[in-house]
Amino acid sequence: MKLTVAEYKKLTSKQNKYGNIPTSRKVGDRVIKFQSQKEATHYDTLRLRLLANEISDLRLQPQFTLQESYITAEGERIQAIRYTADFSYKSFGKKVATDSGIGYKLGTGGFVVEDVKGGNATKTATYRMKKKLMQEKLNIRITEI
Repeated sequence: MKLTVAEYKKLTSKQNKYGNIPTSRKVGDRVIKFQSQKEATHYDTLRLRLLANEISDLRLQPQFTLQESYITAEGERIQAIRYTADFSYKSFGKKVATDSGIGYKLGTGGFVVEDVKGGNATKTATYRMKKKLMQEKLNIRITEI
């Protein structure tokens, strides 16, 4: 029996929890691995925006500490609560036409944190709790892609 490439990959690849297909991108000398094709495609878009000077400080898998670790009165160490986003960057804002060319509308830019979601299955209770903590503790809204 002869298998197609797609059938072979399906048989030999480890099934991902949410059914997504890990994907990688080669950028210069390094290879960046992404958890899904959707995440890799969004990275491609962000790279283009970075090269077009629409955004700056693009970070992959940035970590945010939502609560520091501590030691209880009984001596038990409680681990810190951290959230790892898919991307963060600084946005210059919405482009607008000006007399001198293209500019950016004031007040529309800022720090952006994004999480690529494949559907409701990836919006776990832990994710929803951390999303609320990001808003409450750090005043950062997570943009879901």
